[in-house]
Amino acid sequence: MFVECNNISKKFGNKLVLNAVNLEIEKNEIFCLQGANGSGKTTLIKVICDLYKPTSGNLVFADELKKSKIGYVSQHFSLYEDLTTLENLRFFTRIYGIKKTQGELVAHLERFGLNPYANELAGNLSGGWKQKLSLGCATIHSPDFLILDEPTAGVDPVSRKEIWDYIRELKQSATTILITTHYMNEVMLCDRVAFLNKGARLLPVIKPDDLLAAFGYTDMEQLFYDAVKGMIN
Repeated sequence: MFVECNNISKKFGNKLVLNAVNLEIEKNEIFCLQGANGSGKTTLIKVICDLYKPTSGNLVFADELKKSKIGYVSQHFSLYEDLTTLENLRFFTRIYGIKKTQGELVAHLERFGLNPYANELAGNLSGGWKQKLSLGCATIHSPDFLILDEPTAGVDPVSRKEIWDYIRELKQSATTILITTHYMNEVMLCDRVAFLNKGARLLPVIKPDDLLAAFGYTDMEQLFYDAVKGMIN
């Protein structure tokens, strides 16, 4: 167990957004959190990131996992649009309390193909390049646990493939990844998947292929649709 959610519930006023969610994320896996808009995915992520306190329940982290070694890419672009690409990256090294030489920063930008935009204001970048910059800033400190909230939403197919190539590289280097996505083909790239619906967990948390086989489906989107509609248990 790397990260464990025990009966996590979250209310905003009288609205119950998360309802006794139980999850275990294992070390060095790509764990997918899937669900429709409003299902509670982003709220659960923010609870795990300690941006929200749960109304009830608790989180347990492996002793080896330190907060300083967590990276987070939010659902919406949240970097400084009036800073250049390189300035954003340099700023995040200071946030994480690490030192990087100019050469190391340039090499990190090069990994994402961002070198031609090093002196471009982040606000002028296209959607795919913004996501790559967000991912670059979130990984400049070599996190042990990386949380990605819809990192490929609205990006072009080439950028999406490149982002996933990097996610696989991170796993190869022993990074544990929690990702949300609305693309069912991306769900199939993950080690395990947990579905949320109306704030509660839906379906077993197992490998995507095993989940399809368990219910006799070949299409993940159809399985999720039928489960949400109450057509399967």
